[in-house]
Amino acid sequence: MALVCNMLINNVIFNYYFLDSVLIDACFEEGALKKTRNTFGAISERVRNEFGIKVEETFKLINKHPEYSAEKMAEKLGVTSRTVENHQAKLKKAGYIERKGDNLGGHWIIVNK
Repeated sequence: MALVCNMLINNVIFNYYFLDSVLIDACFEEGALKKTRNTFGAISERVRNEFGIKVEETFKLINKHPEYSAEKMAEKLGVTSRTVENHQAKLKKAGYIERKGDNLGGHWIIVNK
């Protein structure tokens, strides 16, 4: 179980919700999810300091819903899809996010920076 939690923290730090609920419970008991949330908070703060609150809001939405399209994120954030695309481009260029998969079936991954 510890190997799964370590992999969760180091390799797929913000994709723990894809795991079976039993693994989530076990990792939570070991403190891994708490550490993951604290790590995300530190990264989110760096994003806010580097790019501002609006980009941080996009970053948080990417973390919560990595499968959302720019249009869906724009709807949730109350901005244009072009604004979201600009935020995504900034975050990607700075190494905070990566795109996995194609434009239609892909998703964003938060990089442990």
